Formats: sequence, structure tokens, C-alpha cells
Amino acid sequence: DPELREKSAFDVFTAMSNIPNTHLVVKLHPAEKNDMTYYKEIARKAGCINYQIIYHIDLYLLISLSDIVITCFSTVGAETVYFNKPLIILDHLKQDIQGYHKEGIAYQATDQEELKNYILKFLNGQLSINAENYSNYIRNFAFKIDGHVAERIIDFIKNN
Repeated sequence: DPELREKSAFDVFTAMSNIPNTHLVVKLHPAEKNDMTYYKEIARKAGCINYQIIYHIDLYLLISLSDIVITCFSTVGAETVYFNKPLIILDHLKQDIQGYHKEGIAYQATDQEELKNYILKFLNGQLSINAENYSNYIRNFAFKIDGHVAERIIDFIKNN
């Protein structure tokens, strides 16, 4: 959905635009490798200057270096759990497609204000991950690195 894609990007850039001492790193999806200009224009409209858009970097390295991971509808959320990093899903339609919120591994923001509030609470130490939910998620859906993690996640989505 092109409108939802743009709104999501705008909300992330806007939420991050006035948070001091932060830097937003936008990791492009492989299908977006030629969309740098698209995101730069949205960042400009949002008034965000504390950002960087990248394509060629190892995802796991990026997650390991991040303080918070924000996604909409990506399996990156599941991978974030391995690193015990806070996860926020920006979910304007409250669909929770991957079940991250339902499983207690992500906070669900439905607009830029909620998103900014969650970011600030994580950065200020008012929120933290639920370690028990993270452990349960790994045990239930990715309990071993066997090449079938995505398959288990897809099966979960289809059956819930």
C-alpha cells in the first residue's frame, strides 16, 4: 500500500526528528535498494536531519548496534529478539500481522506520537524488553537455528 508506506516512513522520521542525541538509521529492504531519494524527500518533509539511509550493511551487525528496532511488517522483528533489543512495531491499522505485539515482544504504536513516546521511554529507561516473553518466543518459534525459522513464523501467521 503506497499510502501506508509513505505514512509509515513520515511517522518514523517525524518521531525521531526532535529527539536529542539520537540518530535514525533506515535500512532499506532489498526491494527498495533504489529508493534513497524517496526516503530523503520524506525525511525533508518531516524535518528530520538526524538520520542515515543505508542498504549495504549486514542486518545482524546493524541490529546488534541499535538501541531500538522499529519495523512495520518485517521478519526483522523476530530477528531482533535474538539480540534482546527493544522492538516497536508501527502498526497504523492495528493488524499485528506477525503477532509480535500479541506475543509480548513488541510495543505497538499506531501513530507518530505513540511511536515517539515509546522511543523516549526506552531511551529514558522507563520501558524495557520483557525477557521472559523474548525467551518464550525463541523457544516457541525459533528455538534452533536450523534454516526453518522463517517457515515456523509463516506457519504461525497462517494459523493465528
